[in-house]
Amino acid sequence: MEDTPKKSGWRIFFYLTPVYVLLAIPLVKWTMKNQSGGEVTLSKEEYNVFNSAEGEIKKADPGQYKPQLTDNVYTLHYRSGGTKQGTQEELDWGYQEGYLTQEVGKNLRNPKAIDELFNNQWVVKGFMSRKTVRKTLLSRQALQDFLENTQAADSFLTDPVVKSALGNTQIFNILAESDLAKALLAAGPVQELMEDPEGVASVLESNPRLKALLRNPRVKTAILSNQQAAPLTRALGWK
Repeated sequence: MEDTPKKSGWRIFFYLTPVYVLLAIPLVKWTMKNQSGGEVTLSKEEYNVFNSAEGEIKKADPGQYKPQLTDNVYTLHYRSGGTKQGTQEELDWGYQEGYLTQEVGKNLRNPKAIDELFNNQWVVKGFMSRKTVRKTLLSRQALQDFLENTQAADSFLTDPVVKSALGNTQIFNILAESDLAKALLAAGPVQELMEDPEGVASVLESNPRLKALLRNPRVKTAILSNQQAAPLTRALGWK
């Protein structure tokens, strides 16, 4: 299971886009280690992600891989403000495949640190600039076609880590309300799909497990309380 996020972790966000709040769950899978005793710990290397117990995020190693972002608008934003060291390293965190998985090591110990990481504007921009993400968000149809591919979605939704994440109220709320989740929801193709009742129905029909998740009170409450998810609420026929 540990190899899955590195190779295809970015895809997990999109399998759950129509259900909005489940955008939080893939983040948990990226960062949470499922331990039989329920205790979540960090290795020495994983703990180096943080500066302190209060959750201040350390800067990445200056020698780490730095992706070329010259093909998108984020480079212009980066050059127009902030420092190179701060913004470039944070862009790397979101852009580089498997980096978040490696650094956080599928462990959670400090909710504030996770909150800061996934609400960091440069981490979000780095993630949204990935070629795989941009390809999936190329159009509403591209997104829908991706979501209707059920094999990986079924495997993901039956994972015990995902099931346990649904029961973790604090982490669930942090990730569901994160800026990364908001950025995905704000994408044009996502909004277009949520505004199309037939498209939503098609995705849910292709992924029956999503229907069961919609009956989860926490999921439904979060959808109803989020203004960005209003089109989805209407598409589902909820009051």
